[in-house]
Amino acid sequence: MSKWLPPLKDIVDFLSLGYRQLFVLVSISWTLIVIPKELWQSVGLLELSLKARPWIFMIGVISSIWLVSGGIFDVLKLLNSKISNWFMSRSISNKRVETLRAISTSEKKILIQYLTKDTTTVAFDVRDGVVNGLVKKGILYQASSLSNPMSYDFDINIQPWAWHFLKNNPNFLEGVVPPDSKRHHIF
Repeated sequence: MSKWLPPLKDIVDFLSLGYRQLFVLVSISWTLIVIPKELWQSVGLLELSLKARPWIFMIGVISSIWLVSGGIFDVLKLLNSKISNWFMSRSISNKRVETLRAISTSEKKILIQYLTKDTTTVAFDVRDGVVNGLVKKGILYQASSLSNPMSYDFDINIQPWAWHFLKNNPNFLEGVVPPDSKRHHIF
């Protein structure tokens, strides 16, 4: 191995510097480069500065390139993350709307109750298969696992995205009539 080549460990340590350390290194390097010869002469370090100047310049250039490229890389990584998240949320939103548009008339009769009562929570019988189907599809969710012990009714909430869709698209449930509220009453 050549005498002037730094050990691999030192190179790896240099490459793992954070932005603060790199910024300090860049600032010091370029400050030392631009100090006039007269100032070096006045402190008695002119000869040392002339010998070290090429190395300081090389450190300044490499550090500057590393700092700028690291910043560009981080900005691109952030942009990529934001764009990926946007596409993913867009895809999820499209799938949700697609699921909502594919529901049956009996499922629409359940959803119309939220709009007619202008609420995001409606109590349904836990045995209602249509409601449970909407819960499985992710359009509704059970708000609580507790209920009145004398009743089979549980509070079922509509998902916020479904609520906004129905509020913004009133014609989606046009002509749908809410079902009889005593569908499951045995007596």
